[in-house]
Amino acid sequence: MIIFRKIKTNIIIEVYMTTKDIKNQVGATLLELVMAIGIIAVIAIAAISYFNTANDANKVNDEVKNINTLSAAIRNMFNSQGDYAGLTKTVIIKSGAFPDRMRVGSSLTLIKNSWLNDGVDVAPVNAAGTANDSFTITYKGVPERACVDITSKTFRFYDKVAVGGTQITGSASAATLCQPGANIIVFTAR
Repeated sequence: MIIFRKIKTNIIIEVYMTTKDIKNQVGATLLELVMAIGIIAVIAIAAISYFNTANDANKVNDEVKNINTLSAAIRNMFNSQGDYAGLTKTVIIKSGAFPDRMRVGSSLTLIKNSWLNDGVDVAPVNAAGTANDSFTITYKGVPERACVDITSKTFRFYDKVAVGGTQITGSASAATLCQPGANIIVFTAR
């Protein structure tokens, strides 16, 4: 029994000394503080970078869907007419098939993309030799990375996809033609 009491007493003394040492420590050292701030900064930078990358990818996917939906709406609306004479932003906005996510409030003259409120234009064109036989969807203000991704994902599904007036022929040409800053992409379809 005496041995047990000694062990018990030693434990109590050690706990008391440890608690006393903690009470005597006033705060963290400058080095510990700098290290903690550095770790928090690295975590914050990684989180922001991940969020921006994910957000950019979502914008690209949304815009590819918007382009395809808008193109289908235009084709369906003018299918029985035989050409695209009379196609304007107001006409397509008033149609029931126009994507709501591209609306700018109650405006009948603005179509938005992820980068600009007036970022999309539509117009009839003469692409195959007959007046108003095709139409264009013009995307304005598209950043370089998004331009490359959007054109790479869509060029096979349109008669012509051009950046800066030059036709995209593949992913390599998309990477070359899309420039830093705001790009203009023109999708031509029939």
